[in-house]
Amino acid sequence: MIMGKSAQRRGRKVRKSRGRLRVGVVVPTYNEAETIGEALRRLVELDLRDLCVIVVDDGSPDGTADLAERIGGTWPEGRELDVVRRTSKDGLGRAYVAGMRRALELGCDVVVQMDADLSHPAEAVPRMVAALAGSNGRSTDRKTGKGARGKTAAKAKVKGAKGVKDAEGADVVVGSRYAEGGELDADWPWSRRLLSRAANLYVTVLLRMGLRDATAGFVAWRANLLKRIDLSTIRSNGYAFQVEMKWRARRLGARMREVPITFSERAAGASKMSLRVKLEGLALPWRLLFSRRR
Repeated sequence: MIMGKSAQRRGRKVRKSRGRLRVGVVVPTYNEAETIGEALRRLVELDLRDLCVIVVDDGSPDGTADLAERIGGTWPEGRELDVVRRTSKDGLGRAYVAGMRRALELGCDVVVQMDADLSHPAEAVPRMVAALAGSNGRSTDRKTGKGARGKTAAKAKVKGAKGVKDAEGADVVVGSRYAEGGELDADWPWSRRLLSRAANLYVTVLLRMGLRDATAGFVAWRANLLKRIDLSTIRSNGYAFQVEMKWRARRLGARMREVPITFSERAAGASKMSLRVKLEGLALPWRLLFSRRR
């Protein structure tokens, strides 16, 4: 794994503003040159005071990493772009783990994971970060899945998060397609809709995590929770990574919430969903259940 030029140029000691959350957004890429520019434009314009975007590229032959570095070189103060170059296509799960580790090295307090294909709405990131501290969003009890009220609220200075101090905070916030108010793009094929619903039902019945969108890939994490999870022990490498991470968080007693989003069909490029990835997703819940009983 090799850090890109932008990371080397910004390899100085991280200086965090007192009382402000440093937000890291991890974006894995493989041949996303058609969309990475727009994805980064949307992120750099977010109303967040201290933002670091970590692009994890799996050796894209279309020049995605080079393009991201050039864009990062134009970003203003308070915005940082870090490109992590991996030499080969090594799977979504390992890409996220590499990006999350880098975010922790950069001193991020919050780590958000999202796709580069514009399917996840960047404008929802501030709402998700605010929900970690306490704001609007569907709160779910980790055992029952029912709405829960906290006794105290976590406090953090997140621009645009008014009223935060009076609500329950969370350790994990899921950008949810299926929470009340969530939507799927009308252009999303019926076959993908059916597969997504079936996968969520399958995971929900077996693992009972109390989430309406357990397979979601748009998630905000508190950095201290990621440290407790121990990323080196995550085994899933495809889309099953999304479920294993939430399962591990739940087992640690993490407070989990959902914030409704509108999920869009990818703007360009091809889906990375292969037969191998689907089979891994089918096997994962059983592996997790078996490991719990050992």
